[in-house]
Amino acid sequence: MHLYYHAFILLASYCIIISANQGNNITDLDLVLAGGALGWDEGAWNVILDGVMGGRSTGDMAFEVGGGVMVFSGIISLDGGGFSSVRTRSMSSYPLDLSEFAGVVIEIEVGTHSQGGSSDNLNSPLGMQLQFDDATSSYDYSSAFAVPLGSETELAKIFLPMGSFDRASRFGYLCSSCALDPTSISGMGLYVLFQEGDFEVRVQSITAVREAAAFPAPRFAFGSTEQLVSLLQNTVDAGSVVYNQSYYAMCAAMYWTTLSAVAVASAGVTDAAKGVACAGMSATARLDGALDRAWALRNTIDAVLSDASGSVRGISEGWLPEAAVAGNGTYECESWTSVDARDVRFGLSGLFEGIEVGPKFDIVSKAKTPFPGAVTGLLIPGIIMFLCWLL
Repeated sequence: MHLYYHAFILLASYCIIISANQGNNITDLDLVLAGGALGWDEGAWNVILDGVMGGRSTGDMAFEVGGGVMVFSGIISLDGGGFSSVRTRSMSSYPLDLSEFAGVVIEIEVGTHSQGGSSDNLNSPLGMQLQFDDATSSYDYSSAFAVPLGSETELAKIFLPMGSFDRASRFGYLCSSCALDPTSISGMGLYVLFQEGDFEVRVQSITAVREAAAFPAPRFAFGSTEQLVSLLQNTVDAGSVVYNQSYYAMCAAMYWTTLSAVAVASAGVTDAAKGVACAGMSATARLDGALDRAWALRNTIDAVLSDASGSVRGISEGWLPEAAVAGNGTYECESWTSVDARDVRFGLSGLFEGIEVGPKFDIVSKAKTPFPGAVTGLLIPGIIMFLCWLL
């Protein structure tokens, strides 16, 4: 029985890893929207600030490495406005038809320049939006993401499905019934919103891809427990401000990115903390709404924070294991740079641990029940084949 079970885990995981890496490379069939091999069209991009709303945020744009990297930096002020952005109306065709593409991949440099803080105080991941203009609509459509953490300068990729460009907004007003027309893309922009203080983002490229993809999160080395605690607390503080401005998907992206760093940390994090992070992310990946995801991730961060601080947890969720259980190797996972990545819902240990997700936070963890030996030999191969076909 144990042999069949472990074979199932190994082979199913193998299918997942193969699927997760399919489409991870930019191909000739994909369409570079900005940067990349074409370089950045420096004259086509403009900085747009919240001064149009009476705000005091700043923004600056520069191009480095022979035009291969756009450096977007500035200071976000919550006095009046709260955003800084760079935008372009120069597309390869007008309007641009992206209806045959699965989504967009953003290639971004991560490292110490994007973290800020100090040796014992680590800032929250920077939440951002990629926005598409729609020539057939008076609304713009955005998808949220967060800049991954990195211990050293490296390139990270983030996949945003076309379906995630579902925040329709115009001058602060939202439209719940509006939808992006992917055949009529007339412009795009990158936004930083409601995260007070300095920021710097180094973007290498933005590419429309024909196949969905999942990219592993960089492995971050924490220098101390104090640094871990500061990251968790700062993420909650920054994410709460964004959440209270109704940017639920951005808040969830920031929370997800912090927990991703915890789950696959190369140093400075206990197995128990990694296990709790993995269990929470596994449960979250089975939720569809941004608001529900944000709260599930917030509860997970609160649990990891309490455990790391040596305090009693203020929450009790059936899907969040206690530290003693989480550290026994049951809850292990890989982590992706986006909760919307194709294989997130299949790539975490929760698939094999019986975690079910119901309405809202009715998320329960069931004990594993062995298959009867006579049935296992027939059922397991069929499940593996079906799982590989799905992926």
